[in-house]
Amino acid sequence: MTTETEILAEDRIFQLLQHLGIEHAHFAARGLGDLTGLAAQHPEMFASLTLLCPGIPSREIIEPLANRLLVFRGDTSDFNHLGQFVESLSGATLETLYEYINWSDLVACHADRIQSAMLPFLAANAPTRMQELTLPDGEQGEVADITYHIQGAGPPLVLLPLGLIPSQWDSIMSALTDNFCTITLGGAELGMTALLERRATVAGYLGMVRTLMQEANFQHGDSILEVGCGTGALTRWLADYAGGKSRIKGIDFNRYLLREAENLARSKGFEGMVEFEKGNAENLPYPDHAFDVTMSVTVMEEVDADKMLAEMIRVTKPGGKV
Repeated sequence: MTTETEILAEDRIFQLLQHLGIEHAHFAARGLGDLTGLAAQHPEMFASLTLLCPGIPSREIIEPLANRLLVFRGDTSDFNHLGQFVESLSGATLETLYEYINWSDLVACHADRIQSAMLPFLAANAPTRMQELTLPDGEQGEVADITYHIQGAGPPLVLLPLGLIPSQWDSIMSALTDNFCTITLGGAELGMTALLERRATVAGYLGMVRTLMQEANFQHGDSILEVGCGTGALTRWLADYAGGKSRIKGIDFNRYLLREAENLARSKGFEGMVEFEKGNAENLPYPDHAFDVTMSVTVMEEVDADKMLAEMIRVTKPGGKV
């Protein structure tokens, strides 16, 4: 018997589309990723597919969609193989984004270029049978553990999460909603959120965090700051570990992950037990000696480690643990 946690991403997305009455839609994502199964099983649902600087997808799955495929690549040698792959697909459209790509706020940095290529591509790939949707503008909901947010009206355009990109689709959203019924997906079962949430359920990973708390001589009632909290998976675990008796705060620079963290805390019953705030690990917005325990996992390698560690020490009480 299949349990809820065993439901594949493509089945969850399919359930959501059925719930919304969508039989045919444009799709846009960072990579094929969560759409792989849907593209393999239901290629007829794809009016078009837009990918933003993806890894190289499976040729077997992507080739049937080639004549309705738009791929953006970066201009560095890292993207040469991707460019060659897309050029080998008959009918596929390839666009190049110039200047820095990796770790950038991709859509915000290249909004004009992405919008000017994407809008005519979508218009050219709207089949006559594609339905116009007038779903309730602003409606938000959840189906099969996938959240959705509807904006605009017109042919359906399904937007998947863009990895760790902080502003996601925000920079071109107004142009998209002027022309399409956009359905923005999120939640714990898609993209980077799924990866971070699942990592926090691995026994070895949780065992490491539990050991850190024991080494810190953590006591119920001690205040904790998690620096670089991401989706809040460990922040919620810490709240549970503390028995609801401690002040638990998570801080992250990525506003997309913070939105996911707040939504997940609310849906999983942790609202009021944890707090999330946007901030820079190299310049923490807290006074000296504000927390009993300050912790971080797999973040320091992404920033100036010396500055981050100095800030974590500064905001920790004398006798506390970092």
